[in-house]
Amino acid sequence: MPVAEALTDDRLVGAGSLGAPPPGTAASRADLAAAVRDLLRALTG
Repeated sequence: MPVAEALTDDRLVGAGSLGAPPPGTAASRADLAAAVRDLLRALTG
């Protein structure tokens, strides 16, 4: 099981998930808003 945990941790670090701002903060909301904005732009062209 340690190998699976290490692979999961590597994926989270690579995706930047572990470096996200704390939930509920202004920085977290801004981060989420930017991600949604980028997604909408990609979908609508």
